[in-house]
Amino acid sequence: MESDNFGQGSELERSFDTVFISLGHDLPRPTPNFQFALVIGRNFEFDRAWPEHKVAVELEGIYRRKKYVVCHICNEPVRARKRDGSLGKRIPALGYHQHYGRFKSDVEKYNLATQLGWSVLRFLHDDVHADPFSMIETIRKIIQRRESYTPKIDQLTKREDQILHLIAGGFTNNEISERLQIKPNTIRTHTQSISQKLCSRNRANTVARGIA
Repeated sequence: MESDNFGQGSELERSFDTVFISLGHDLPRPTPNFQFALVIGRNFEFDRAWPEHKVAVELEGIYRRKKYVVCHICNEPVRARKRDGSLGKRIPALGYHQHYGRFKSDVEKYNLATQLGWSVLRFLHDDVHADPFSMIETIRKIIQRRESYTPKIDQLTKREDQILHLIAGGFTNNEISERLQIKPNTIRTHTQSISQKLCSRNRANTVARGIA
């Protein structure tokens, strides 16, 4: 379902939406300011996202007029150094990532999202305004790749579904073998089949894709 917030937000977000409507009309429309919990008790937000494909876009580097990097000791704007050692222009601050706490939160968000199988694309102001064709083409390739590798959860057998839930419960292959009274080699065959059907790379990715 399309969000009423599409086409709204910051100048960069509005520009992205305008470009997307023009150049990405063949693609599903993203959800603006998509919020979700990657871990219990922590909510995260992506600027634009396609949750059904686990693809997200973050728009970075919005220039703020008269905002400069400030020294945390003397509270004065930081100035660049020229080759002769003299002071040059003040260094502009781009976006809010000059704040360590928010930068750290974003790093945590990207790492957790990647572990759960998300593809997170980050674009700058110049990507949106100066090279929108390349930006949209990058998004298109990622979404098309995800569509061709859609997890086939409904194709899991009852036994595979049972093993998947035991994997999610933290059981090893040997423990699953003992619990279900099945040979370890048979368990390995089942887990390989589950991974192929869910297009997963490892056990954590298998659980993320297979357990709703």
